[in-house]
Amino acid sequence: MDELAVLPDGLLQNHTCLHKLSIQRMRSLRSLSNQLNNLSSLKSLSIEDCDEVESLPEDVQNLNSLETLKICGMPKITALSVLPSSLATLRILLCEELTSLSEGLQYLTALKDLELYKCLKLNSLPESIRHLNSLQSLRIFGCPGVSCLPNQIRHLTSLSSMHIRGCSNLMSLPEGIRNLEMLRELEIEDCPNLERRCKKEKGKDWPYHRHQWTGNTVLGDLKNI
Repeated sequence: MDELAVLPDGLLQNHTCLHKLSIQRMRSLRSLSNQLNNLSSLKSLSIEDCDEVESLPEDVQNLNSLETLKICGMPKITALSVLPSSLATLRILLCEELTSLSEGLQYLTALKDLELYKCLKLNSLPESIRHLNSLQSLRIFGCPGVSCLPNQIRHLTSLSSMHIRGCSNLMSLPEGIRNLEMLRELEIEDCPNLERRCKKEKGKDWPYHRHQWTGNTVLGDLKNI
């Protein structure tokens, strides 16, 4: 439905038992405002390739049953609005203009899985990441603008897996990573600055990270950091 700019009034208003909603390739759609209010049972929401949508509707934060949110191919979204605290999985893919996650992340205390993929203008993770006490998996792929990770990452006490790939300007890992007692898997690939700093026995950060180093990948059991 390439020419549809708005969804028909009432299209989603009476679906109180709906569990999954996927909106894809509606190239002219401009807004989803006032469409999600009554979706009280919605558990999974995916919005993909909607080129003209500039922001998530405010009523997303009222979806108290929502567990999974995927946002993909949304070139005009620059920031996240407040998201429901029930979220367990958040995937943000190919949102090239996204610059800020601050507001969207601060209340996600149930979030277990966070993935960022090719968000080219994102330059850092917000300090509010400290509130993600349930986060178990963090994946950051193809985000060349990210130059650092906040030291507040030390508060992610449930984090067990972290994968960083294709972040060419990421200069170093925060010292707070040593406080992550549950972290068991760390993979770093195609991050040349980190490769130099973590080079076995020679890199500046090698004393901080006791990992097995192979090529462009750091893999290891971090229990004894």
